[in-house]
Amino acid sequence: MKPELFLEVTGGSSIIPLLIVMVILAIYLFNEADRRQANFNWLHPPPQMDFAIAVFIVILGILINAISIWIWRRIYNASDFDIIQLMALGLSRTLTVFGAICMVRALTKPDLGDKPWYLTWLATIIATLTLSVWR
Repeated sequence: MKPELFLEVTGGSSIIPLLIVMVILAIYLFNEADRRQANFNWLHPPPQMDFAIAVFIVILGILINAISIWIWRRIYNASDFDIIQLMALGLSRTLTVFGAICMVRALTKPDLGDKPWYLTWLATIIATLTLSVWR
């Protein structure tokens, strides 16, 4: 099997379990919101739901990336990216980074406060600027 085909098959097939996890997470989040309906706010969810929302966002970013790359390989024959593909990949990376940073906050806020979250944001911004300048 050619390496390109192997990557295409594994990338495309990874979409299925990720979609299943997203459906399960969505059901969990909506059920949990219904259970807490009197005092629930999606912008400030309870700590138990913070991590699930963050995982949902990361998986959404990974799914958009996997689907975009699969379409690029299958439909566009791995030619140059057009603006829509670049926007989809940019959105996918942004969601993945944002979700990962939210995961840090969900895991560390109860014991360590917001400092790890701020440091993660700072490290991400420094890495982005560094990679933008020195490429």
